[in-house]
Amino acid sequence: MQVHTQLQMRFPRVEAWCKFRKPARHGDLMEVTIWIGRRTQKSLLFHFEMRREGDPELAAEGHYTVVCVNRKFQSVAVPRELIELFGEYLPSLSHRPEQASEGAAARGSSAE
Repeated sequence: MQVHTQLQMRFPRVEAWCKFRKPARHGDLMEVTIWIGRRTQKSLLFHFEMRREGDPELAAEGHYTVVCVNRKFQSVAVPRELIELFGEYLPSLSHRPEQASEGAAARGSSAE
């Protein structure tokens, strides 16, 4: 499914990090494992590990964050269709720490 075409959305990377642990050379076949480590209302954090085919040792590991944007590059919520597509591989919705703190402050303390 071409999500970006059907939903008129884009998924730019806003952060990327990679740690190279072993060299990979031109022609090496690499096995890449990728999973979604966190999702917020408008973003997904993907983690990855790379190994040379048949080698259990890590060659590289990292993560990158994508944000869902419309055609005007305004951030929008992760579309329902994408959530359904990822299904069981998608973690529960996370909130940024400042949002969680604001919510707790708005509710007040129940430690009376």
